[in-house]
Amino acid sequence: MMGQIKEQGQLFYRFRMEDHVPAGHLLRQVDGFLDFSSLRAELAPLYSHTGRPSVDPELMIRMLLIGYLFGIHSYLEDLEAAVANPPPGPRHKPPKYISETDPQAAWSLKDGPGRFSYEVNYLADDKHAIIVDVAATPARLSQEIVAAKEMLDRHVSGFAPSSIAADKSYGTGPFLSWLLERNITPYIPVLDRKAQTDCKMTRDAFTYDPERDVFICPQGHDLPLRSVNAETRVKRYKAKASQCRDCPLRSHCTDAPYRTVIRLMDEEARQIVRDLAKTDAYQAARARPKKVEMLFAHLKRWLKLTRLRLRGLSGANEEFLLAATAQNLKRLVKLSTA
Repeated sequence: MMGQIKEQGQLFYRFRMEDHVPAGHLLRQVDGFLDFSSLRAELAPLYSHTGRPSVDPELMIRMLLIGYLFGIHSYLEDLEAAVANPPPGPRHKPPKYISETDPQAAWSLKDGPGRFSYEVNYLADDKHAIIVDVAATPARLSQEIVAAKEMLDRHVSGFAPSSIAADKSYGTGPFLSWLLERNITPYIPVLDRKAQTDCKMTRDAFTYDPERDVFICPQGHDLPLRSVNAETRVKRYKAKASQCRDCPLRSHCTDAPYRTVIRLMDEEARQIVRDLAKTDAYQAARARPKKVEMLFAHLKRWLKLTRLRLRGLSGANEEFLLAATAQNLKRLVKLSTA
């Protein structure tokens, strides 16, 4: 059953905790932003009505917040070190791609030696660097956009962004189209993966006719649409072999029997964002995310969140949510005293 701490008397004659916590201490300031009045009602369905009283859930959450606010992980790290260094015995080759203890984690080489890990994704207000949503994902680059869509679709109360700034890894055509369809202005560099041309003419040498949906080569020949891959969202335009055979520019154009040019199905969205990059609003928006980027540095430097204690995607979500809560509380204290 749910336990609850009632007011306790003084435990020691000459020691009072109140006398040893300065008036301006961070915990006193943070306490002003905490409201646990509805906590027990929210958690009541998770507790039995019989049995011994549990640890007070408010006390448990306050203890967790203190640990994240001050980066207190030393006790857990000592326990993990003891587990990680058992007596000598037979060594087993670790799995290369799938973790035997946490299959949802992804193999990553991002921070040096490869390891199974998760990534934290933040949706934050770039004016005050307040985190409004958190999502944990396996450490795969492709999962960043999945998390961004998930957070934007959650419609956090009181937060409806009209624009979003992010790094170039988010600048894919499908994601830019997704944002524009929702009237969210993307201040994001367009991700262009230009294939090797072996000193041949690039697609820029060809003119696109949107009315006929064809490319026109420098010699005036049409490259009509030949195939569409809905999965990769790529459209392929090919010239006729008979036109390329005797073309005077062939040696500068292609070594194949005919020239192929590709166009992405989201090219219109990509062009809109390219044009947007020429505006002053875009340049101003690109400078603001530096505040948000510092949040990730603070996770390791100040909160010392270099390892996760809970396994699975749900465990990673819980730890990242607690860390974000600690960061927001520190930020609120700073903003309120500024």
